[in-house]
Amino acid sequence: MEKHLHKLFYDLEKYHWWSLGIRKIQLHFVRKFTPVIRPDILDIGSGPGATLAELSKIGNAIGIDSSRYALYLARRRGLTNVRYGNVTKLQYASNKFDCVTLFDVIEHVKDEKKVLSEVYRILNPGGIAVITSPAYMWLYDDHDRMNHHFKRYTASEFNNISIKAGFTVKYLGYCNSFLFPGIILVKLINKLFKRHGLFNNQETKEPLNGILKIIFSSEVYFLNAVRFPFGLSILVVLEKPESEGKR
Repeated sequence: MEKHLHKLFYDLEKYHWWSLGIRKIQLHFVRKFTPVIRPDILDIGSGPGATLAELSKIGNAIGIDSSRYALYLARRRGLTNVRYGNVTKLQYASNKFDCVTLFDVIEHVKDEKKVLSEVYRILNPGGIAVITSPAYMWLYDDHDRMNHHFKRYTASEFNNISIKAGFTVKYLGYCNSFLFPGIILVKLINKLFKRHGLFNNQETKEPLNGILKIIFSSEVYFLNAVRFPFGLSILVVLEKPESEGKR
């Protein structure tokens, strides 16, 4: 990811509707599915660190990122639990973590199979991975190119990849569904008129920012009961089977 985008996210992630909405959902699923009370957590692609700061309230969290500038921003935020790391070759022992998070990370890697293999290796048996990623390759646009995304996923596609990696799929669905029709319309208009509308890469003025935050954040109360059949992001919880045993 470009250096200026890390700084932009650092500036926006405390109040931007998308950052606040997706983070509320992500943290809810970490709390809901993590198998122990005070888990050891690895946040892969922790970026400027707003989510890592919240994960640190849930358990013993470490963040890794391949951008040294992102690590600098996280430390500037006051975080000391950040390290340099490569998602396809994690420098951690097998069976080490109770929870691994990949929040809008896996789309940045060409070979997601390598990523899931490494995540599987470092998870304790019964441990979970919580993943969010952009949905639908037909929505690939300037936003993805600017953020160096290789692809977007469907839920069924990610299900197949996860099962092949050895995981049990505990939850699989979509989020950012309430705003889906409106955002699709804006994306189509942007494509038609060749405008650059990068939703979570630009500031949204009040009161619109507050309205969008309420709409997006409210999904967390529905996701426990229903699985939305569409949305701007996939939401996945994977478990390393207990039967794997510690090596």
